[in-house]
Formats: sequence, structure tokens, C-alpha cells
Amino acid sequence: MDTEEEWKKGFHQLNDREPSVEEFLEAQANGEIESEEIEQNIKQEQSVSSTSKNNSNIFRKLFEKNKKYFIIAGAVIALVIVVIGVFSFVNSRPKNIINEVKVDFSGYNKQGSATLSGNYKYVMESIIAKKVGYSNSDVQAVQKGNDRVLTADYTKSRQVEKYIEDTTIGLNKESDLSNGDKLILSIKTSLKDNPIKTSKKTIKVSGLKKSTTYTMNDIIKKYPIKITGYNHFGTLDYNDKIYTFSDSSDSSNFGDNEKQLTNGDSIKVYLSSDYISNLSDKGQIIEGKPETMIKVSGLLDSPKISNQSDLLNQIDTVVRNYNKSDDYAKYEVTRQDSYFIGENISASNSSGFSIVSIYKIDDDNTLIKEKTTKYYIYGYAGLKLSGDKINIPALNEDDIYGRYENIYNSAQEALDSLKSKYPSLVKIN
Repeated sequence: MDTEEEWKKGFHQLNDREPSVEEFLEAQANGEIESEEIEQNIKQEQSVSSTSKNNSNIFRKLFEKNKKYFIIAGAVIALVIVVIGVFSFVNSRPKNIINEVKVDFSGYNKQGSATLSGNYKYVMESIIAKKVGYSNSDVQAVQKGNDRVLTADYTKSRQVEKYIEDTTIGLNKESDLSNGDKLILSIKTSLKDNPIKTSKKTIKVSGLKKSTTYTMNDIIKKYPIKITGYNHFGTLDYNDKIYTFSDSSDSSNFGDNEKQLTNGDSIKVYLSSDYISNLSDKGQIIEGKPETMIKVSGLLDSPKISNQSDLLNQIDTVVRNYNKSDDYAKYEVTRQDSYFIGENISASNSSGFSIVSIYKIDDDNTLIKEKTTKYYIYGYAGLKLSGDKINIPALNEDDIYGRYENIYNSAQEALDSLKSKYPSLVKIN
């Protein structure tokens, strides 16, 4: 008969496990283990088993008695775990700040403007600041408008700047708005980890003041553009604060108001951008294109001068005074033809027209006994009518056109010289 220890050792070698209580009892019944030791072990095992059963019974009774509370407690614990999980998930998602962005409308209907307002800038910065690891106190300070705290940490501030630069907030249209227009407010980002959510919403335009409209023809009627002067020498008389004759997109028209105009010419005229802007500030809006074509007409080939003969005689007097005979030379002055030129041909920049005549001057020089014939051009420039007359007594030396150095060998040569400069001159006698 083996002792308990010997029997267990042998059992383990045969079965590669520990024996059960039943196997102990069976071994005892078969006389394989000393009974006293077995009984002692059985008592110990029964004692342990009894204690375990008692504890189990106590727990079972406690659970049955407080079953409702255990279930509630478990549910609360599960709910806390879920809430913590959801909270962590939500905090990790990009934040939608589009409702923080306000849109203000100003100006007049059909030309209103929209601007962004609200506290969205600081809300956006506070969300980004939290993302990159700023303290709660710094995040709260930013949200209240104190974003200077972000500059304290260079590394983090660079991260903040990265996300801000990646975030674009704007409207699809900001000007020329009308009440009732629908705009799209959008927030766009491209970085996957940007804590600001890409989003958009529709904004309806409202609150713009009532406006009025006008056309280019309305302005022309109110502020006429006059064509003055004479055919081939016409000019435009206009308000240069209202009109311009050049346009940035149509450079070919630049300077049309400066050129000499002929009946039949077409001139393109524009409203100046400053004038349009000034009216716009008052709620007046241009309807249609701010441009039109002006047809040149009504220019006379030459004026009807009632004292034209007196003027030509005055020119004769001037020429004879310049070519007086003396003891050494005798001059004979003969007017050939006279011409009207529809502009001031003197060096002066003043307006007016000119009348000139070609003169044949015979010079009999008794000193050297030589006779010559030369041709000259004399006249008056900057002439203006008073009614249908020229104020001849008011003419002076400054109005006289003609110099001795302008010498020609024939009347035709003198005329060709005039035509080369003024091809549209008109013969008046």
C-alpha cells in the first residue's frame, strides 16, 4: 500500500495529470492508499469545496437580492464607456464653423456688395490651436479674440499657420448683387488632418437700398457733346469729367477726340470710369453699354465772313508795310489767291481759324541793278467771328502769319507748301 504522495506520483506518471477526488476514493476502496491520510485529504478537500459552495451561495443570494442594481450599474458603466468613445471620436472629427461666418450686404440693388463678418476667425484659430496642442487657457484666450498667445510657441504657431493657409472661406460672388440673389458661402480645405471641415451653404441677398438706372443716351441728352469748327478741321467740345474717347479694351480709339474731324466721321465715346463710379455711389446704375458712336455732321467748309474783303485788304497793308520801296529798291506787291484754313496755324495753341494769301513781290534793286520776282505767304491766324464779322481793328502783330524766309519761286510752289500742311484748305476768292 502506498502513501498518498507515492500514489499521486505513480498516478501522474501513468495518466499525465492529477487524480480527482473520486479516483482517490476508488484507490482507497481498492486499498491502494493508506486510509488515514486519504481521509484527512478528503476532509480538507470537502472543507474547501464546502467553503467555495458557501461563498457561491452567498454571492448568488446577494446578486438575486440586488439584481436590479447590478444591472443598472452595468448599464451605467457601459454607457460611460460608449460616451467616452463617442466623445473621443467626435473630438477627432473636423469641426464645421460655417454658421460662425456672417455675411453683411451693403449698397444699392443691382450693384450691392457682400462682406464676411462674425467671430469665425477666432473660432477657427481656437479649433486649430487645440488641434496642435495649445493649453485650454490659450485656446479659450484665442476664442475670445486674443490670438497673440499663438506666437509664444514658434513650432506650434507654424502648425497653426499651415492649417489657416489651407483653409479658404469665401463667397462665389461679392459685387454687383441684387436683392434675392443666392450666393454660395463655402469653406474649403485640402489637408486630410485639417481640423476645419469643408462645408458650404446658400445665402440669400437682402437689405440692399433701392437704385435707379440710366443709359448712355440719357447722359448725352443731359450733357451734349458738341462738334465745333469747320469741315476737315472739326473738334469736339465736351465735359472731360464725364466723357472719354479711349477705353482700356479698345486702344484703337485713343485720341479720337484730338483729331481733326470731317463730316461723315464716326467717333466712339465712352463714359469715364470715375463718372460711372460717382453715380454708382449715389445708387445710379448704368443700363447697357457705357459707350456710343457720334456721327460728325454740320461742319461748314468755311465761314461766311461779311467783312472778308476788308480783312484781305488789311493783309495787303501788312505785306506792303513789310515791303516798302526806298531809294535802293522798288517793290510791287500783287495778291494772288487767298485761302481759308480751319485752324490756328500760328505757333500759339489758341483756337480759331486762319486766312492767308499768296503774294507775288517784284523787287527792282537799283543799287545792284537786279530785278527779282518771289512769292510769299502772309495772313492772319487765330481768327474768330463776332457775329458774322472779324474784329479787324483788334488784330495785332501777334496775329500775323508770314516770314521773309518763306520764299517761293512760284505761286504753285507756295500753294503746294500750304497743301502739304493743310490739305483741306479752301480757296475763298
